[in-house]
Amino acid sequence: CLSDIDITVNEYGFLLLERRFEPTGVPSEYALSRLTTIILTWTCSDDDRLIIIARDYIGQKPGLPGVINPEDSAPWPSSTHRQTTSTTSSSGGEYVLCRKQLLARYAMPWLAAVHKLDPQLYADCVYEFCTETAESHRFLRTILKIVQANLVFSVFGDILTRWFGIVSQLTGRSGPLAFKFLPRLFNNETDSSHRSSTFYEPSQTLSDLSQVDPWSVFTELISSDIEGLERGLSWLRIMAVSAVEIPAIMLKQLFQRAIDLRVALDTIVDLLECTLISIWLKTFTGYTLHQEILKIHASYSEIISSRINGKQTDTEL
Repeated sequence: CLSDIDITVNEYGFLLLERRFEPTGVPSEYALSRLTTIILTWTCSDDDRLIIIARDYIGQKPGLPGVINPEDSAPWPSSTHRQTTSTTSSSGGEYVLCRKQLLARYAMPWLAAVHKLDPQLYADCVYEFCTETAESHRFLRTILKIVQANLVFSVFGDILTRWFGIVSQLTGRSGPLAFKFLPRLFNNETDSSHRSSTFYEPSQTLSDLSQVDPWSVFTELISSDIEGLERGLSWLRIMAVSAVEIPAIMLKQLFQRAIDLRVALDTIVDLLECTLISIWLKTFTGYTLHQEILKIHASYSEIISSRINGKQTDTEL
């Protein structure tokens, strides 16, 4: 039912799901995983369906598939579950509104119940669903849609950590690969003029949605130990080349952690490289970081001098 473009057929499917497969522990993990994947697929199919609507239905009769007009007799299920549209025009906006209503009325509560029942199972389902898109860029686009639909709940940190763990091992000819959707995931301000999802409310910011705060995940990682700091720097390189605006306060914290933990000089070089990229993207950042850069040079001056005196190459430095 959820694969059908007809909104009313979609609602039939959600009603069957709600009444026969309530996530109470009775359905098997396999069944919950399959049903979760089906709902996520429906959630992320909005762009494809709107293309079909624009091509085949707008301006045509009998109108948008499954959209209830006020003049029509009330079908089953009743209009108390889904509001009728306020206009008889076929602009496509009514279809978007109906999908948002189904998301809020059925999909979100059901997925929230799965998350509450087994957060790890839900995290696995979301991650595996995103990886089915195969390409790393499509992964970010998919997880961004799930975030904007307010369906990621508390598993965002788990999913982000897994993704960075994989892409940190991928490099291009000149270093880490760049991912164009990454800045939107780390951007706390929402561009309300851009419709990235039919379910996204412009009044909300990414930090308001589903406990999503990528910078808190990053801060927790670099605050753990030296291994966490080094992993965080591998994340930072990907963020830098992907044009993510790295807050100056975050770079200051990284500099201080690096000095406190006495990380290797090669790690410091990586940090300085990311800082230079960040300054290039956002010039005024450099004026707030000069003290931290001076501290780094003062702290590692002996090591740098010994390497220079040892006549090591620039690459080794």
